[in-house]
Amino acid sequence: MKTSLLIMLCLQLNTLGATAPSPHPLLNDLFRGDDNNDQKISPKEFTWPAVLFATLDQNKDGFITKNEIKPLLPPAPTQLKKLWAYGLISRRTGEPLIEAYGEHKLDKTKVSYGYNQVVDRQGRVLRPGGRPLQGGERLILTGEFQKDSNIREYARVFTYMAPIRDALLYNFSDTTKKEWLELTQILKINKIKTLPAAGIGVRSILSTEQVYDYIKRSPREGSPVMRFLEEAELELKCLALDATKSPVGGGQNMSQHCQEHGKPMGSGLILPAADQKK
Repeated sequence: MKTSLLIMLCLQLNTLGATAPSPHPLLNDLFRGDDNNDQKISPKEFTWPAVLFATLDQNKDGFITKNEIKPLLPPAPTQLKKLWAYGLISRRTGEPLIEAYGEHKLDKTKVSYGYNQVVDRQGRVLRPGGRPLQGGERLILTGEFQKDSNIREYARVFTYMAPIRDALLYNFSDTTKKEWLELTQILKINKIKTLPAAGIGVRSILSTEQVYDYIKRSPREGSPVMRFLEEAELELKCLALDATKSPVGGGQNMSQHCQEHGKPMGSGLILPAADQKK
């Protein structure tokens, strides 16, 4: 039930955000019902679907405040324009590298191995496969343990790649080199993207350290960054997903990439020490 409410909330945010022009349109829309101007929304003042009230009232005090809803809001257009990747287009998909609702905003309190699934921005459950993250995917908790090991491992890969993707595309200015290297430990210990390119350029296959340095230059070409993200994610999946146990999307192309890069499918992820007991 809680998952359904969160999906409904995402749809409500998407609908409003797509048409409103102001810097904080969703906040303005919600608080237009604040008739007594006390900066709080009571159930009587709530103009969105009533079923969403309990979800937004995070401290359960019977009111919704701006501080409670701000973490749920997507970046305003003015905020997106400040990001290094604003305006860049993916050569593979033809779509913008970043967009409102594109962040994954992984909630670590929802990470529970075996009790997670990955859903797209419409709330549809994604099946394990090689297709890279598109933006806006979320991790949800499930009431039952996922017996399919590939579903478990697909969600596990997401818990690592979602923050990595967000750090580069949305939060780079707030991410230090030290924080970046800590965030990408999963790549280092699995020997993914550790080999540096001879030079850093638009066609380079960048290492983990180089991709950070490349963005520091404020580039206008995003292809090396997207290649880094997509290949790093795919190679984690190579190790994590076992094609002999259940169907894995990606077929021959995925299998070939795994073999060419020395990451046989299903050979297993090496986890950082802090995550080995999770």
